[in-house]
Amino acid sequence: MWHAIGTDSWIVVPISSTRDPSAMLEGTRLTLVRMQQQPDGYEFSIRTPVTPPRWAEFDKELDAAWEALLTAMCT
Repeated sequence: MWHAIGTDSWIVVPISSTRDPSAMLEGTRLTLVRMQQQPDGYEFSIRTPVTPPRWAEFDKELDAAWEALLTAMCT
């Protein structure tokens, strides 16, 4: 894949918000990076939301999902 693109790259899996249907959350990031010390070495990684702003977004999303579940169970 790196040879086809010719550079380090990443893609983000989008997540539809249940709290705000018009919003999209930045989900898991898939990255491919060439290793400088190894001529044929590449690093592939799967990165989850690990920054405070992303944590805050997912906290709000989880709170809304939990409230929706409680409402559905109690009605």
